[in-house]
Amino acid sequence: MALPKPDTRSRPQLEMLLLFSPPPVAAGQVMSRMGLDWTGKPARTPGQAAAAFTIIMGIVLTYYAVRIPLGITFNIVANDDDEEEDSSSNEGSDKDDDDDDEDGDFVSLLILIWFSLFWVVMCILLTRVRKTVRERYGIPANKLGEVWEDPIVSCCCCCFSAGQMLRHTTEYDTYPATCCTRTGIPPTAPSIV
Repeated sequence: MALPKPDTRSRPQLEMLLLFSPPPVAAGQVMSRMGLDWTGKPARTPGQAAAAFTIIMGIVLTYYAVRIPLGITFNIVANDDDEEEDSSSNEGSDKDDDDDDEDGDFVSLLILIWFSLFWVVMCILLTRVRKTVRERYGIPANKLGEVWEDPIVSCCCCCFSAGQMLRHTTEYDTYPATCCTRTGIPPTAPSIV
């Protein structure tokens, strides 16, 4: 007796997309679906809810627009340090080496500060959205408790948290996921399922 073939039309691809999609982008889609503003609070006007995804995308793109040049600058400074270290090893110039180390440390500190700022903002937004999803759908808190579950899961497991929020706010078997849209689902799908 042959076993029935499992239905693999969209589920595995969807799960991979949800798992590896940037959590802030997913949160922006959930915000648009649920009528939240870009801070994760209920929107006062439909325009605020419609703008949530655009604002979140703007924040993510701004992060990368600053982060990528910082990373390139750090690599340039680090490579200059290596080249000068090789050439100055014979000359014994210690003063120039200290200046180059300070440049690399400063750029490294800027990268750390920029990443930390982005991470804190995104953790706060994901926590707010996750809490709203749990409250709206009546999802109880687990072992971490009502106060700690949302921030811990949103900050430590942000990809899984974003995927969970996306799955709870639509029925993907009925409304397939769409890429690069404000809500991540077809326009014909209801805002809350």
